[in-house]
Amino acid sequence: ILLFRDIPDHRRQQRNPRVSPRILFGEPLHNRDFLHYLGYTATITFGIAFNAQFVWLYFFDVARMSNSQANLLLVTVSLLVTLFSTPLWGRAVDRFGCRTTALAAGFCIIHGSAVFIFVQRENWIWGYAISLISTAAWPGLELASQTLLLRMSGTRRADRQNSAYIAINSFVAAIAGTLSGLFGGAFARILRDWNGSFFGWPLTY
Repeated sequence: ILLFRDIPDHRRQQRNPRVSPRILFGEPLHNRDFLHYLGYTATITFGIAFNAQFVWLYFFDVARMSNSQANLLLVTVSLLVTLFSTPLWGRAVDRFGCRTTALAAGFCIIHGSAVFIFVQRENWIWGYAISLISTAAWPGLELASQTLLLRMSGTRRADRQNSAYIAINSFVAAIAGTLSGLFGGAFARILRDWNGSFFGWPLTY
């Protein structure tokens, strides 16, 4: 936090302190591009928010990893991969634009959950290594989507209340994340006694 000390902080004068909530939130909700972005936020948050908890359970219950092994693979290695991949995706956003970068990154993450089928106690290296492709691609999707959101909340008009865009997007993400957790837990409970196989690889909840 102390490193923020030397960063210039240019305060912007509040344009309209008496703006009503109807105006503040009405403009973003009448922006068709932003509504599409909210659809993206809700969909991807609902689809992935519950995932992390089940990956940890999978590592403990199926792959029989220890706490140290799970933390090393799911936290330490993941953070290192993110550290090295983020600058590359940042340059991609600058060079190719947000939508192209988001499409490329999204293509690289779609296997991220299913590939854990191949992480077994006896042979986990290849499945885990392939999952790291998804880990490396996540910063690209996040950078591209956040940049799009910031541009969308930019200054088409001088009196635009930019913070409302961020607030509404965060609210939608929170709702979608809550529903995602409830859905994931309910679905896991329904399938708690189910077992199957995929080309010989065991499937569980």
